[in-house]
Amino acid sequence: MNSSSAVSYFTQVENVFRLLSLLNLTAYEWPKQACVQNGSQFDFIVVGGGTAGCLLASRLVETGQASVLLIEAGSYPPLESDMAGLFPYLKDSRYDWNFTSTKDGISEEYHRGNVIHMSQGKMLGGSGSLGFGCYGRGYLHDFNNWANVTNDPTWSYKSVLKIFQKIEKLIDERILKIKNYYGTKGRIEITKQYYKRNRPYFDALEEMGYKYHLDINPDHPTGFTNLMFNIGDELRQTTAQKYLRPLKHNKKLHLLINTLATKIVFDENKTAVGVEILTDNNEIITVRARKEVIVTAGNIKSPHLLMLSGIGPKEELEAKNITVISDLPVGKNFQDHVNSMLVYRMTKSSHAHALGDPNRYPYVVFVGYPALNKSQCYPDYQTINAHFGDSITFLAICAFFFSFDNTFCDSFNEGADDKEIFLTFITYLNPLSRGEILLNSADPQDYPLIIPGYYSNPIDIDKHASYLADFDRIVNTTYFKAVDGEFVDPKLKACDGLERGTMEYWKCHAVETSDTAHYFVGTCAMGTVLDSKLRVNGVKKLRVCDASAMPNNIRDFTQASVMMIAYKAADMIIDDYDLK
Repeated sequence: MNSSSAVSYFTQVENVFRLLSLLNLTAYEWPKQACVQNGSQFDFIVVGGGTAGCLLASRLVETGQASVLLIEAGSYPPLESDMAGLFPYLKDSRYDWNFTSTKDGISEEYHRGNVIHMSQGKMLGGSGSLGFGCYGRGYLHDFNNWANVTNDPTWSYKSVLKIFQKIEKLIDERILKIKNYYGTKGRIEITKQYYKRNRPYFDALEEMGYKYHLDINPDHPTGFTNLMFNIGDELRQTTAQKYLRPLKHNKKLHLLINTLATKIVFDENKTAVGVEILTDNNEIITVRARKEVIVTAGNIKSPHLLMLSGIGPKEELEAKNITVISDLPVGKNFQDHVNSMLVYRMTKSSHAHALGDPNRYPYVVFVGYPALNKSQCYPDYQTINAHFGDSITFLAICAFFFSFDNTFCDSFNEGADDKEIFLTFITYLNPLSRGEILLNSADPQDYPLIIPGYYSNPIDIDKHASYLADFDRIVNTTYFKAVDGEFVDPKLKACDGLERGTMEYWKCHAVETSDTAHYFVGTCAMGTVLDSKLRVNGVKKLRVCDASAMPNNIRDFTQASVMMIAYKAADMIIDDYDLK
């Protein structure tokens, strides 16, 4: 099996799902397409039916005091989005925006098309309906930083913890028996997956000085553990499923799918009064908001829409002949977690399992949050670790899901010599480098330019390399020696002549194997573009409530924090308009 064959297999399976999607098998579960005309009015218009939009719109509707129009560019989520084992087949489908980065000559050399493939969900539930389903909140240090940036203590960890707990419904007997930081009465079910196969790796990591914990929390902020997922009853738990779908007969909720928001409409007082949209029958109309327009389109599309509407850097907008309404650094401050890949050849084993059961999470995985300084209360990097007992599963992750080119993936697979593969992504959680989103044109159907800026600050290369070197110490542990565990050197051209194990080698390896972790934030940040109540500076009646509002990235998966932002935004809006 080689990468080309693996990609071909996955593409064929995807094509089967695409044919099934034409039958709209899940459409009956969702609110019907609203009948909306030019000039139709609603109390609130929410642009973007992703993780944030579904939760926010639903909570406003549930007050019984407001009508809400929710606009989503994609469609209803398909069957493969619901089932825990089928999400890998959503990549590059019509349920993905299929964004790609611009070429920077640094981080994309070994990727298909020489660009970074940046998946974002294009369906109800957004990226929450598309991605891995991993659940994590972030750290006390992260949210307290937000509180400092905004000068608003309601963004502190102590304050937002209560909001997380309102969303969560922990289903895990082991964690419930210890001091529990999670909610148990919310709508989003969360649970851990435990695998016996992980135990020898936890032993090896403890030998390196990194402890195993049943849960990573404020009592145990660093170390290794089994992954938590927002999966319950073998189904993905998204805000679309748990917040929006139950309202399918609610007359206060109006849903438009396959509808692109093209422009926010302002009056002469710079007050947002509506949204121009391109409907599913290719008609341009304007819908009106009596109270507010709320943008929840994500870290790429939210700044795109704002700039198209005249909110953004003055010089850049004027260059596209767009009238400037508010001169703000929209699109700047793009942040992401950056992955680099380490592959190890292990003893041939049948313990790891391949894709198969659609109801079962498809990989044997665990997660780590190491800190080089053992007294530090937050991690320097994250590791996502997986075992593969067959080459097709590894090659699918490498060449299909992460879009590395076939030659690159085949070099790892050949080095594994038909043995079990242990793969780890070393994720740099808090890079200093910043990228940006720019307009490609004033045409709303043109994708924006995504300049991620990975390693634009050279300090990040040094730091990422140090994390690779730190984790690679695992080859010297008792377990790895017992099973002949060995690092697979892909023999990358750029690293030729560098002695393996030196910092120069790891710096080269970090950059050459780098890729997005798909946790983009910061392009409409609080403190610059937004105030602490998520209102856009310089205009009225307009908010942005999604990952783009984060002033700094969190040191974990972002989905839970996006839910928290949306829930907190709903609380603020309900208070502002006395909707209780």
